[in-house]
Amino acid sequence: MEIKNILPVGTVVLLKEHDIKVMICGYCQTSDDWDYAMDYSGLPFPVGYYGEDKIIPFNEDQIDRIVAMGLEDDEEQEFVDKLKKVIKDIPERS
Repeated sequence: MEIKNILPVGTVVLLKEHDIKVMICGYCQTSDDWDYAMDYSGLPFPVGYYGEDKIIPFNEDQIDRIVAMGLEDDEEQEFVDKLKKVIKDIPERS
């Protein structure tokens, strides 16, 4: 798995095939129904979390545009560096 440009948690994006804004809340979304991981998990914006079944898994290539960037600081950059090492061993969606 590879995410070319890892966006920080809190980033709000508009997805290509949906007319909703989604706030990134996590990475490498998996499911018992899949044998791969999606790049991101997100929450509907501005509503946020209102149930496990409302979490939106999506991939980097589904992002139409960035509406607002999440916080980027030294701690976030350290996390991204570690994440890049971990995700390289996760199977890609075929």
